Amino acid sequence: MKFLLPPRLAVCAITMAAMLAPVQATTSEAKARAYKIAKVLKDNGISFRNDYWHGLLKRKGSTTIKTTLKKDTQYILVGGGCNDAYDVDITVYDENWKQVGKDSKVDANPVVKVTPKWSGTFHVKVTMANSTSNGAHYALIVGYK
Repeated sequence: MKFLLPPRLAVCAITMAAMLAPVQATTSEAKARAYKIAKVLKDNGISFRNDYWHGLLKRKGSTTIKTTLKKDTQYILVGGGCNDAYDVDITVYDENWKQVGKDSKVDANPVVKVTPKWSGTFHVKVTMANSTSNGAHYALIVGYK
């Protein structure tokens, strides 16, 4: 016995599948941009954590990520935006929300260097400063030396 979807549901299923494919592609684009910079840094002795953060942000929207950073270790935070991202910014705050590093370039590949004076929880704010009206995807990776 064959099971056929009614035409209306078939169209809906095809539309949903088409909508989901670009989401993965744009996340992949953001990750690829960040890792392109990371590759150059790796060639210069920077190691990178295995994990990374990613997501979709509205234009002018932001998200904050908590991470542990160690005293006297140089960290390089590298971001990447998908093709819909025009300006992605990273700002790093210590546990007291005092700013300790910031990217100020107008581009989709923010890079921030920080060397904490103590070990603890730090807050990394990723802002989609400019993008298409639908927002854009970002990826964030953390390197250290």
